[in-house]
Amino acid sequence: MKIYLGLLFLFWVCSLAAQNSLTINVSNIQKIKGNLEIAIFNSDKNFLKKGSNYQKKSVKITGKRMSYTFANLPAGFYAVSVYHDENSNQTFDVNFLGLPVEDFGFSKNFKPKLSAPKFEQVKEWVEDKKTITIELIPR
Repeated sequence: MKIYLGLLFLFWVCSLAAQNSLTINVSNIQKIKGNLEIAIFNSDKNFLKKGSNYQKKSVKITGKRMSYTFANLPAGFYAVSVYHDENSNQTFDVNFLGLPVEDFGFSKNFKPKLSAPKFEQVKEWVEDKKTITIELIPR
């Protein structure tokens, strides 16, 4: 009986851990074309490096404001990056100087000056149902 109750309790705790979600509302979309590329990171290790995200989603743009929810996340810190992939090439395009040619944004609406943010500057605690809004920075 004790083993059964222990297993039941463990199952209940695990099911609670998977109920966290992060909804990302994106505003200031200038053109209704292409996709929003949304990535969440759960560590400062390789933050913003291509392919090192925890999860990502490409969402077809259908309006000036868009929303997407990442479900079943473990509680913890997450940083979000998003960009408007106007040409749908799944690459954050920059010019020959390395300056963005596509609109972008980060959690906490961090506005970079000379370089990309650090994980610590944009991380958000996610537990239960967290919602954040990111306003895209025009290029």
